[in-house]
Amino acid sequence: MSGTTLFAPMKVLPEIRLDHTTKTVTGIVKVDGNVYLTVRVGDQTSDKGSLRKVKKNVHPFKKKHYIEMIENEARSLLSES
Repeated sequence: MSGTTLFAPMKVLPEIRLDHTTKTVTGIVKVDGNVYLTVRVGDQTSDKGSLRKVKKNVHPFKKKHYIEMIENEARSLLSES
């Protein structure tokens, strides 16, 4: 089996915040100080916002990629606490 894997630099990294009291992780995607996507991970995952207005800043990554990345980071942080 052969194939090609492409890697792209992530220009906009989410801010990750862990709340030990509620055992939740919040990931915030900001561009130029404005919040475009907020993802909360605890017992469930919820998201609010859109990356449409900043598509050129986050390309080739999509909303689902940011949600997956924040969920993975949350699992790691929550398992450590």
